[in-house]
Amino acid sequence: MSDVMEFALQSGRKAAKILAEGFGSKGLSLLHKSQRELVTEFDRRSEEVLLRDLSQTPWPVQAEETCPGTSTPGETYWAVDPLDGTNNFAFGIPHFALSIALIREGAPVLGVIIDPLRKEEFCVEMGNGSFLNGKPIWVSSRKEIGSGIVATGFPYDRSPDNYNNTGNFSRVTLNVRGIRRMGAASLDLAYVSCGRFDAYWETNLKIWDMAAGVLLVKESGGMATRLSGAPWFPGHDDILASNPPFHHPLRKLLDLYDPI
Repeated sequence: MSDVMEFALQSGRKAAKILAEGFGSKGLSLLHKSQRELVTEFDRRSEEVLLRDLSQTPWPVQAEETCPGTSTPGETYWAVDPLDGTNNFAFGIPHFALSIALIREGAPVLGVIIDPLRKEEFCVEMGNGSFLNGKPIWVSSRKEIGSGIVATGFPYDRSPDNYNNTGNFSRVTLNVRGIRRMGAASLDLAYVSCGRFDAYWETNLKIWDMAAGVLLVKESGGMATRLSGAPWFPGHDDILASNPPFHHPLRKLLDLYDPI
């Protein structure tokens, strides 16, 4: 494990402790970022820890709640989600995580995703494989999408005029063993990387939702592209991640999304 990975992991553990201790708090303070999107005091407390630690490195930080600004393509920077699955957290649903990624020259090179309640730590460095609690992980080996379990999500800004994913959901449901909507994109990607899910797709995401998970999937033998099959890189908000056999047949079931 590199020194940078160890530093990111230690910082993530401190933030994860805050989330674990805060889960289920009575009188939880909730703010609405949009009609369906919440933020809690624990999003911000977790982010404060991560910002304080990661700001000690030479690289700037993009974090969801307080510094979501963009970076130039050649810049090295951190992309941080202090609490992915805030709605789950706020409603007492025990499925959420924090995500940390280091982006270099337009690609994630290091990632950490921590599930505070299950005490699962997904770690990855480019070229060194993906790990769950220190053990190597791999994507699933299933070949037929009819035998698979896949996951997806829906955008907060749903309206009849937007790309709502409902048509995709209906078509994919009829072609797979099962489909899940868990509410934490980073964990959906982590679950693809360790074979719990065979595939995952979603749109309207942010870099901090995807970056660590994208690298986890790729380093565990999977594929991660845009919904069209075009290469994924920061700046786009859609992701299709899967084991290799599922990728093309699943892509054919999805509506065209931002083909440019």
